[in-house]
Amino acid sequence: LLRLPDAFGRAAVDAFKQLMAFMGDYPGGRKYQAPLQAFVRAGVEVAELRDELFCQVVKQCTSNRSKNAGSAERGWQALLACCSCFPPSPRFEMFLKKFVRETAQDKKRAHQAVASMCERRLLSVRRCGPRLTPLSPEEERCFQQRKVFVLRVYLRGEAESASKNVQVATCATTREIVKVVCDKIDVRHAAEYGLYAVAVDGAHHFALVDRRYAHDQLNLARGTPWAAEGGLTVELRKKVWLRSADDWRAGGLLADMVYRQVIRNYREGRFRVTVDEAIRLAALQHRIAADGDQDVRDCALCGRSGNHMMCSVCHTEFYCSRECQEGHWKQHKAACQKLMKHGTRNKYSKYLPRDMQGAQEPEEWEFKVNKVHESAELAGRRREETRALLLDEVTKWTTGGATFFDVPRYLDTSNREHKPAIMVVAPTLTMFQNPDTKRALETFDWNSLANYRQTGNDGEETEARRGDLALLNLKILDPAGRSKAAVVQAHDLE
Repeated sequence: LLRLPDAFGRAAVDAFKQLMAFMGDYPGGRKYQAPLQAFVRAGVEVAELRDELFCQVVKQCTSNRSKNAGSAERGWQALLACCSCFPPSPRFEMFLKKFVRETAQDKKRAHQAVASMCERRLLSVRRCGPRLTPLSPEEERCFQQRKVFVLRVYLRGEAESASKNVQVATCATTREIVKVVCDKIDVRHAAEYGLYAVAVDGAHHFALVDRRYAHDQLNLARGTPWAAEGGLTVELRKKVWLRSADDWRAGGLLADMVYRQVIRNYREGRFRVTVDEAIRLAALQHRIAADGDQDVRDCALCGRSGNHMMCSVCHTEFYCSRECQEGHWKQHKAACQKLMKHGTRNKYSKYLPRDMQGAQEPEEWEFKVNKVHESAELAGRRREETRALLLDEVTKWTTGGATFFDVPRYLDTSNREHKPAIMVVAPTLTMFQNPDTKRALETFDWNSLANYRQTGNDGEETEARRGDLALLNLKILDPAGRSKAAVVQAHDLE
């Protein structure tokens, strides 16, 4: 319909055939698999074709002489899909907006509701840019059936997982979805939460970036080998504490979810704690587990929560099945044998950080933890009260309300290289730690972080697309106002 360079002529014709097949007006349309997906893909991948595709769809919406009863309706669904995935050129945009606005404002029009949605989607796509991936098969199915895509978001608690179903537009960003889920569970500070794509076996995950399209990132995640093998789920997790802890103090599912995340970080040895602190926290955890016979137990291999079996040798790892235990033995063998060799196993080992198992003799651990556990302070406390007490103590630490990133490579402001390191993003500071000693390599107050820039090997999307390492370039100002630079290289930085 438009004058295009010869290089795009064949692609425009092929796209038109796909559109006709989707609308049911092409005689040989059955041979086309996922026609709407292919049609939208042409606009996502080739910017020069976008105006042509919009013209093709608009013509089918205005001058449709098909005898097929559902043809016009599908034409509007195709226009909605295009408006949700890529913008027209600035030159053509005013004409397209005028067309959908006039239809949306005329209540007598048959497709007034869809036109209104098209108008809103155009504004969103103009603000956030085109999508990086075409429609997934599930999205195309929703357009064909004129339904809204429903995404199940899991909230991992202690004994089981709850979930919330969220209606997700094709051009919805991660931040918009997080806000909807937080509203459903009555969380006031949605900025502290984020979405994570997690493999079913729990062995892999990555954070969905707030300002990007959720469908884009999920489509890219589904293309990874770890997701192709067993699929993936979407989880809501607390990313960082920026405000008070009022959200989870009321108890319930939210407190379960936060407690699970905090204790996982604690038991993995993320925090630098003293022996006295470890004794008190072990007693609190044991009190929580004893009241109601519940405990935070994640399968060491697949990550599922539940009443799992314990490793009979070291008592520090849990498994949901014999298959998971056998699959994890190769990783766990060295640590398990080390614990037995040094005689560090005790009944409270599962409540201690992994790197503190040998800090005292087993009998000493048991005696001191028992003493705190049976003290007047904890006696008679209900599970909810004990859990709130534990979270209060942990979140008072400098890194208590922090998000931890394993960093394969960190180049500090003195140009010294550290392989590996831990990046700690806390409410008031950013810290880089030695993963073995937990000693701070460098600490930056948020006020000193003047700027940052994220890049990949060949663009901003490299990290999510292929799992390559993303680079985060930090610019730090010292007290004298002099600028220094640091470079972070990691998989799951946003």
